[in-house]
Amino acid sequence: MISALAWVRKGVAAERPSRHEMTEEEYARLQTEAASEINEAKRELKQTTDTELLNDPALKDFDLEHYDSENSSDEEAQDGPHIFSNIKGLSFYAEDEHDPLINGEDDAELEAEEAEEERVFATDNLLLVAKTEDDISSIDMCVFEPESDSLFVHHDFMLPAFPLQVTWLDYRVGRKAKMEGSGNYVAVAT
Repeated sequence: MISALAWVRKGVAAERPSRHEMTEEEYARLQTEAASEINEAKRELKQTTDTELLNDPALKDFDLEHYDSENSSDEEAQDGPHIFSNIKGLSFYAEDEHDPLINGEDDAELEAEEAEEERVFATDNLLLVAKTEDDISSIDMCVFEPESDSLFVHHDFMLPAFPLQVTWLDYRVGRKAKMEGSGNYVAVAT
C-alpha cells in the first residue's frame, strides 16, 4: 500500500547521496530499544505454552509435531532437490590467484560501477514513495526516465513504522545545520 508520495524538483537532489554516520549515543539508544523489545518478546513467548503453539491453526500445515523426525521414503528422496544437477555455469580455478573473486582484481572496477549507479543526475525526475508491504514499511526513491517511459527504484530505505507523510527538505538539519550549501533530506511522518 502506498501511503504518501512526494516529487523532488530536477537538479536539486545531491548527485552523490551521502550516508548518515551514526554516533555512539545513537548506537547505544538503538541497542537499549532492541534489548527491551527482545525482553518483551521473550516474556510473551514464556506465557504461551508449547501445546498452544502446536495447536495454532496457522501452523497446522507445517506439521511441527513431526518436524525433527527423519523421513526416509524413497519417493521423497527421488523428488527432492538435486544439488549438483546444473553445474554448467560453475567456474573452477586450479589456483586461487587466478580466481577474480578471491584475489580482488575486479573490486576496483565493481566499486566504480556501483558508484556510477548510485549517482543522481540533474536531469532525473525523482519521486519519493512511502509504502508498506506485508507489515514492512519503506521509502523508495524512484527515478522516472521519460525517454524510455520507465519508473524504477533507485534507492530504498526501511522504516520502523507505518509512513503517513513524506517530504523532501532542501536545507541542512542536525549536525550539518551550520554547513554551507543546501541540504538533501527526506522527512517522514510516522
